[in-house]
Amino acid sequence: MPEEAYSFTMLTVIADHHPVMKRMHAPGKEKCGIVIVPCGQWDDWLTCRNPEVTRSNLAKHSDSGVAR
Repeated sequence: MPEEAYSFTMLTVIADHHPVMKRMHAPGKEKCGIVIVPCGQWDDWLTCRNPEVTRSNLAKHSDSGVAR
């Protein structure tokens, strides 16, 4: 019987204009902010097959509103 495997990912959005995140990287480097999807929306996120809906959901859960 195979062992269980866990995998993880970090969702990010461009945060060049975020008041705090824009200060976190060296000048000229892309600024990224982490998106936190609320637990109650995990199934919606994981089963979504429409890229525009996915971008909209990322924008709702980020301060910058720019999905990668």
